[in-house]
Amino acid sequence: MPTYIALLRGINVGGHKKVKMDRLKEIFSSIGFEQVRTYIQSGNVIFETRPLETSELIQQIESQLKEALEFEVPVIVKTAEEWKTAIGANPFDVDLLKEDEKLHVSFLAEKPSTEAVEKLLSVESDIDDFQIEGKTAYIVCRKGYKKTVFSNTFIEKKLKVAATTRNWNSVMKIAEMSK
Repeated sequence: MPTYIALLRGINVGGHKKVKMDRLKEIFSSIGFEQVRTYIQSGNVIFETRPLETSELIQQIESQLKEALEFEVPVIVKTAEEWKTAIGANPFDVDLLKEDEKLHVSFLAEKPSTEAVEKLLSVESDIDDFQIEGKTAYIVCRKGYKKTVFSNTFIEKKLKVAATTRNWNSVMKIAEMSK
C-alpha cells in the first residue's frame, strides 16, 4: 500500500484549534487508513491506504476532520514519493547553512501560475533567500522564521494557492517516518 503524508494547516498554533495527536490518529484510522502515525503537534500525519488521487484523500480527510472536530482544517496531501522528490529538489546546501540560519519548506496545494511565481521571485529580502520548484517553496531564514518576509500567509497571497510550511528538520523526520 502506498504511503501518504497529510499536512494539516493551522492546528495547535497559538492555542487555537487544539487537537491532540492521539485524537488525530483516531480520526485518520476511522477513515480506514492504516499504519497511522503522527509527528509533533503541528499536524503531520503519515498513513497508508490503497492508491487514491490526492484530491479524493483531501476531501475524505477534511470532511472527517470537520465532522469530528467541528471546525475546518485545510489539508495538503503528498505521496511519500512526492516528499522524497521535494527533498531532492532543495536548491540550498543545508550543510553550508550557518548555525542561526534555518531552512523551511512550504508545500503548495497546487502548482502556481508562472505569472504568480515570477511576481513572488521578484520580491527581494536582505536577510532571506527563496526558491520555488514546482509545488514546493524553499526559504532560508537568517533571522528566524517569525521575521521572514516569506511567511506562509505571504506565500499564499502572492501565489494564490494554499500552502503549509515545515522546517527542514521536520521534513527530514517525516521522510524517515514514511519509509
